[in-house]
Amino acid sequence: MAVPLCAEPTIRSEFSVLNRRDGWWLTVMGRLKPGWTIERASAQLRVISPGLFEATLPAEFDPGDAKHFLATN
Repeated sequence: MAVPLCAEPTIRSEFSVLNRRDGWWLTVMGRLKPGWTIERASAQLRVISPGLFEATLPAEFDPGDAKHFLATN
């Protein structure tokens, strides 16, 4: 079964994980732009990923968790 992501808070109410910065449950996929290859898209993601991970680092993480979180990109 699939439900829209925006329905998650309604389904899980106070247990919603959408507002949690320490949840790693979401996987994203997308389509390639016309003319882009997998290699080009992968290279672009490698460039922007470190900044995204740093910007979303949960403040409550201890140093070990932070190191692991930042190394996942």
